Amino acid sequence: MKAEKRHQISGRTIALIIFLTMLAFVYLLYVSIYASRIVNAKVLTEKEHRLYVKGENEPYTGKVLLYYPNGKKKEEADYWREDGTKVGSAWFEDGIRIE
Repeated sequence: MKAEKRHQISGRTIALIIFLTMLAFVYLLYVSIYASRIVNAKVLTEKEHRLYVKGENEPYTGKVLLYYPNGKKKEEADYWREDGTKVGSAWFEDGIRIE
């Protein structure tokens, strides 16, 4: 009978696999908590030129949506924590985008 070959995984390889797994976990955790938040403007309050979700102490970072009474989108913007600036788009009440 032929002897079976066994593949051995080095300690370095195992450490690399563990590190990459932990890195992926931290990234996914960050994305799920911060990067993907979308809120309606009604739940936000402004303090010192920064937006906050009511009841939270950290400045809001993420997408904000604002609607006209007829249900059409009025504004969509992304806010950043560092300087409180926003980048986004706005629409007239009839749904035409403001350029």
